[in-house]
Amino acid sequence: MTAVSNRCKFRYKYIYSEPLGDTSHKERYLFLYRVGIVSVGRSYTYEDIPYGSYSRFSRPPFIVEFSSTGTGRL
Repeated sequence: MTAVSNRCKFRYKYIYSEPLGDTSHKERYLFLYRVGIVSVGRSYTYEDIPYGSYSRFSRPPFIVEFSSTGTGRL
């Protein structure tokens, strides 16, 4: 974030997921957004409902709802 802040005239923030994955290989999702243009609503990890004995996702999606400060829409 320091590198982004130093190179941009606008202010940015981020939100990230917990480590996700069903093996020893875990990853995170990260969303970078511009402060004053959008705001973060809720965020959650999509529930992975198994299909038989298999997971539908190797890494369940991380959902973030944003709203525009200009329109108020998600």
